[in-house]
Amino acid sequence: MSNELELTFLAIHQRILQLTYVDALLQSVKERFTARFKDVLKTLPSFSAPRETLSSFASSFASWDAEFLQLVRQHESNNAKMKRDRLAGVLPSETPQKDVSDVSGSATSPTTVTLENSTSERSKTEPLKGTKAAMSAGGRRVVSGKMKKSKGATVAQADPVPEPQAKKSVPGKTQRKWDTSKAAVSQGEIASLDFSQDTSQSKVDLSPWIDETKLGTKRSDGIYELAEDDLAETSTSGPGLFAMLGSGRASSLLSRLTGAKSSLGKQDLDPILQAMQTHLQSKNVASDVAALICEGVEKRLIGKKIGNFGSVKAEVRASLNDSITRILTPSTSTDILLDIASKKQRRSELLATLPAHAVRGNVSPSLNPYSIGFVGVNGVGKSTNLAKVCFWLLQNRYRVLIAACDTFRSGAVEQLRTHVRNLGELEVDGHRVADGAPGTGAAMLELYERGYGKDAAGIAKDALAYARNEGFDVVLIDTAGRMQDNEPLMRALAKLIAVNQPDKVLFVGEALVGNEAVDQLTKFNRALKDYSGMSSPAWT
Repeated sequence: MSNELELTFLAIHQRILQLTYVDALLQSVKERFTARFKDVLKTLPSFSAPRETLSSFASSFASWDAEFLQLVRQHESNNAKMKRDRLAGVLPSETPQKDVSDVSGSATSPTTVTLENSTSERSKTEPLKGTKAAMSAGGRRVVSGKMKKSKGATVAQADPVPEPQAKKSVPGKTQRKWDTSKAAVSQGEIASLDFSQDTSQSKVDLSPWIDETKLGTKRSDGIYELAEDDLAETSTSGPGLFAMLGSGRASSLLSRLTGAKSSLGKQDLDPILQAMQTHLQSKNVASDVAALICEGVEKRLIGKKIGNFGSVKAEVRASLNDSITRILTPSTSTDILLDIASKKQRRSELLATLPAHAVRGNVSPSLNPYSIGFVGVNGVGKSTNLAKVCFWLLQNRYRVLIAACDTFRSGAVEQLRTHVRNLGELEVDGHRVADGAPGTGAAMLELYERGYGKDAAGIAKDALAYARNEGFDVVLIDTAGRMQDNEPLMRALAKLIAVNQPDKVLFVGEALVGNEAVDQLTKFNRALKDYSGMSSPAWT
């Protein structure tokens, strides 16, 4: 492109043609064309260009075709020469040889010259043995038959690939055996490629891959406890929520409450509570949680009379402790092992009083094994955390059934199958999980799946019935990820929960999303209540 003259030079050719000189040709055409017609091209855009200028341009342009053709031929010739030079650098050019019968006819035979130079060229042509061997059928250098002595050079029977004497001891690349005859594969090759019957995989030692320091311990009563996280204790005297009480602004606000003759009222606490809520939000505490904390502090302080400044700080600190403790205290039991053992005992008592046909029919959820549902948005690790919970339950000698109710995400069933296979290698009390329960041989871990595209609520119901009939202790229900604002998917999740009524619904959230996690959890909880069709769901 010539910006000065507003010209664009294009080269159009068939795609099949590999023209490596096109860029050089365009550059030559640009230089030659602009140098020849520069003056004329500058005057052409003008409306006042004289007629003789236009006629001279037309006459000059008529001879341009011949000049362009000359440029094309010149570049084609240069390109062909470069190809020959590159080929000569790889395969040195050889002078034509005479027939074998004419080798001894002349002292200056081309064959003699070639043979004398071949020794010095062997090191250069050594990496190209395969290429020369492939060209031996039509090449000119390889000559069959015996050659006679010529000028001190004794020529034996020609070898298609000359082998230097100095490099005979160097091992070369092993030639690959291609099956050109379409013969059957040998039994040895079949055995080396068959991994389906490899029994060594089941005997592999997994101890180097396990960090024993990360495993839990078993108490004297046999309960397996997980290892505690090694977290440094937070000092209350350091910078944080309670350190805010000693700041300058907070001290000035708290000082107003000291020495009051009457009890504290709402108008006295509003300024300091607003500052406290702002400070909590600056520490990434959710706004609604910060409001709840301040409400708890307000309820405790209203109506109290405070003497000195120290008692003010102590009272506010105690109010904060009570408010945060009340928010973090769960409304349901968090002792999963105790809940599983209690329901297992109740099930045993009920099953002993019911006939066999009643157990296999539509029974109440109280006869089902203890079930846990895992819910959450996409990609937060529901299946991974399900496998961790399964590991913990297996260590406590419970029989676990995993229900694959994620029928949307491709690979979800295969992921659970991989978890089951890996957990099957776990040893509990000296027995592999995959070998079954000691004594009875009943399966300790199993995956219940019905593929993709099915109704998740129906799969969970069938899984609970299967677990009840087979005597499993716990059913872990894996669900598909969904956004909290997707109403159709939230209705489907509410249907799964309402139909099967799991004993515990665990929300798996991402720790790095900040206050978005509060919004997710709140909307999940509201959707399960609103779309379940039940006035007071048992799982909330």
